[in-house]
Amino acid sequence: MIITEKLGGIYIPDGIAVHVERIDGRASMENGIIAVDRNNHPALLAGLEIMHTKFDADPYSDGVCNGIRKHFNYSLNEDYNSFCDFIEFKHDNIIMNTSQFTQSSWLGMCSSGNGNNHAIEYIKYWHKLSSFGEKIFDAQFSLLQPTLKSQCCSERT
Repeated sequence: MIITEKLGGIYIPDGIAVHVERIDGRASMENGIIAVDRNNHPALLAGLEIMHTKFDADPYSDGVCNGIRKHFNYSLNEDYNSFCDFIEFKHDNIIMNTSQFTQSSWLGMCSSGNGNNHAIEYIKYWHKLSSFGEKIFDAQFSLLQPTLKSQCCSERT
């Protein structure tokens, strides 16, 4: 997650919201930002209760996500995408999914046939961000293959 500007006012329904990832029209509560407006939020307490009763409980999917579902009385018969729309933490000044910019993603883009163009676009995107983006640009830049690196250097402004 990257915060690009001041956040100002934030809307979180009933005091809790989570990051939602959207892939191919499907929404999914993902491991990321969780915003709450108070300590001991009932949804998180419900998640702790689940964690205490399940032997192999996963802290995020069982604890947080199932705790939220339990708190809001969500059942599997309801529309999950609509529920995710309701619970989603949204803000224009936050880039939620930065995993595409990690080392493993960069190496994958560089080794795939069409990846060089994508890597260059990501570099240009990061370069447009503030001085923080410049530092990320330089750090990620060092991960690129030499041929891609020289191609990016010539396009950097």
